[in-house]
Amino acid sequence: MPDFKQQISEFRSSVADFLKVCFRPKRYQQEKANREHNQHLKAHWSPEPIEVEELIYERWEEPSTFSSESENDNFIVFIDHAQDVEWLTKPKSDPDDDAAKAISHAEAVGSRRCKQLPEDQILELRRILGQAITCAIQGNIEESYKLSKNAESFLRARSIEQSRRWTLNSAHLFVVVISFVVLWATMKKAPEALSYLGSSLSQFTLLSATLGGVLGAYLSLIQKSSSGVCDSAAGIQLHRIEAFTKISSGALLGFVALMLSQSDFAPEVLNTLNDVDGYSVFILGFASGFIERLIPRMISNYSETLKS
Repeated sequence: MPDFKQQISEFRSSVADFLKVCFRPKRYQQEKANREHNQHLKAHWSPEPIEVEELIYERWEEPSTFSSESENDNFIVFIDHAQDVEWLTKPKSDPDDDAAKAISHAEAVGSRRCKQLPEDQILELRRILGQAITCAIQGNIEESYKLSKNAESFLRARSIEQSRRWTLNSAHLFVVVISFVVLWATMKKAPEALSYLGSSLSQFTLLSATLGGVLGAYLSLIQKSSSGVCDSAAGIQLHRIEAFTKISSGALLGFVALMLSQSDFAPEVLNTLNDVDGYSVFILGFASGFIERLIPRMISNYSETLKS
């Protein structure tokens, strides 16, 4: 008699099938066909507990038709439910050295992190690697290496695309959030800060510099996202942290540049900035956020001026 957990599992499976029949009949028919095909393949490869999500290639001859030349011809390459590429031979035998090296190369590419990619792209990658393993088993070593290299290039390109997508989405979000924070802080807290510093600058001037820094850092981040130097294998959290850090740093750099321009030791071209010239204040903040090394260079020059 089946236990309670098995009964619950069967009941849930029945309910899921019923809902698919009602609302997604095409998907139900596809999954049913896949299950039947899976059972057919299991019969070939018993007692191996294979679970086939997608078949790449199967070469099968009934044992009664085996000849001494074809005894090792039976093999299967497939994608399992965990989206990994698996292969089996029957009777079990090790491939020759060249084929083993080609298979190992394909499996090494497949072992790289790709879970950050969309499911359809992961399956496409696995299909290429499955074909590479198939070619290696069939003795087409050169084609196997070529397909493995194609899979490697595919993974690299898709990883860069995903990284850019994450970076751009994070940049679009944080430029709005940080701009509102800067606007609120300028309106609410700027008078106290300017009074403490003994500055006669207006809130609008301070807002122009900091928002200019935010927009400069935002455009710098967008520009760098298209360079293809990032890797989505690092994860989405790192991309979000990087976007937040760069854009918030842009606001800070814009503020520091404005304060530096008001110093008695600032270069003459900066020392002339005032409330009237709001455009130049904005451009100074923008350049500070866009060119990351601008403010460090200005501070370095400022230090040299003080020493002299």
